[in-house]
Amino acid sequence: MTAHAQAWYAGTNTGLLRVERGLDGHASTHLLGLQNAGGFRTPVVVDCADPTRLYAGTTRAGMFRSDDAGQTWREINQGITPRSVAATTPDNRGRRSSAVCWAS
Repeated sequence: MTAHAQAWYAGTNTGLLRVERGLDGHASTHLLGLQNAGGFRTPVVVDCADPTRLYAGTTRAGMFRSDDAGQTWREINQGITPRSVAATTPDNRGRRSSAVCWAS
């Protein structure tokens, strides 16, 4: 992503996409994985202190964290049952952001 490009995340039933709009106004999409995790009904949470750290909640596989802007993901489901994340919100009270989620 370029320094002045705009980016947002689109969760689909076939995976998570990063959509970028370049300075020329053209948009491109990049598949970030999580293809077998179910759908996404919550926004991706971006860590304010480290924008390469992302949190994504899914409808079937629970909560995931990426420390490399979505290139790789790891489950962070300790204590989350069932693994259908209904909401996420950033928690910026500490020095680092984290995601708080509600499972349904």
